[in-house]
Amino acid sequence: MRVLGGRCGALLACLLLVLPVSEANYNVSSAEGWHVNVTLNIRPSTGTGVMLALVSGNNTVPFAVSLVDSTSEKSQDILLSVENTVIYRIQALSLCSDQQSHLEFRVNRNNLELSTPLKIETISHEDLQRQLAVLDKAMKAKVATYLGGLPDVPFSATPVNAFYNGCMEVNINGVQLDLDEAISKHNDIRAHSCPSVWKKTKNS
Repeated sequence: MRVLGGRCGALLACLLLVLPVSEANYNVSSAEGWHVNVTLNIRPSTGTGVMLALVSGNNTVPFAVSLVDSTSEKSQDILLSVENTVIYRIQALSLCSDQQSHLEFRVNRNNLELSTPLKIETISHEDLQRQLAVLDKAMKAKVATYLGGLPDVPFSATPVNAFYNGCMEVNINGVQLDLDEAISKHNDIRAHSCPSVWKKTKNS
């Protein structure tokens, strides 16, 4: 999927779409409880933006995966957040390039696992369990799945509010998402195309 192409630091339009990922996709009613297993193949063109967010009916963001520019030059951090609290930060990854980066995360009411090109890690600490309890409550209600940004929620609802710019392929719980089936999608989003705009810009 092409959300937008360009190079890091370029001034680009903001895009957003809403996906019809139902409660059944997250196994909310199963005996084992809900789980969210996400695989992202990304090639961002700017260093900050919300890649994926679960948004509840009361305009909170019980879970989000976002990019932010790192303190290290030409690197980005990946933030995982519950509401306005960062529960984990992956630091200093070089993501804005002409190559795709592969990210995976698995979260349920008890655990959070991450896989990046550099490491695989299971995160567990007391504060995380409190935040997962917040997410668990939201998942038992109703959440909408957003890619590339957030709807009209309070600015303080989440640590990152910027729209994602770049290319992204998304698989949720074993299902490759077809963005042409999104409930709402900006006309500029190309669901089955990701041209090498970064490389062309770099060489021009």
